[in-house]
Amino acid sequence: KTYYKGFIQKEGKRTYTWREELILADGWTKEEQPEPNPLEIAKANKLIELAVYDHSTEVNSFLMGDTPKWFTPEERVNYLLTLQAAKDKGVDMIEYEGALISTEMAIKTLKDICVYAMECVAVTARHRTKINSFKNVGQVETYDFRVGYPEKVVFESNTGSNVTGGITKKN
Repeated sequence: KTYYKGFIQKEGKRTYTWREELILADGWTKEEQPEPNPLEIAKANKLIELAVYDHSTEVNSFLMGDTPKWFTPEERVNYLLTLQAAKDKGVDMIEYEGALISTEMAIKTLKDICVYAMECVAVTARHRTKINSFKNVGQVETYDFRVGYPEKVVFESNTGSNVTGGITKKN
């Protein structure tokens, strides 16, 4: 017999069918699917919710004034290298979205964003471990993974000439 892939093959003839009675009559056995485990389903759903939250602006953002922003890890590395090179060449100020910012402040801000991102990764990993450790559906359903994340980095910048801006923490 040929492995069943939507057809039955006997004596060189193929019959295409999805009808269960024909498949069973041809000698194939029905594989019983195990009942889904409610705890595993609850955990999987909660882990999906966590992943969505982890990739949202609730976690992946810093504030430039009141405007949420985010730089990917690659962008952060590229900006840090570029800013360090500019600083090494004596550039004291850069322009970003119409504001003049000291090179030192921009480097410090990017480093703060990198640390924030690293802390968020650690918090998400702890939540993932906690969710997987639960022994009943009720624990999973009531678990709030939105807690424990660090405060967002906020870059306050005044527009105008030679304003350096600063870093504050938002509650």
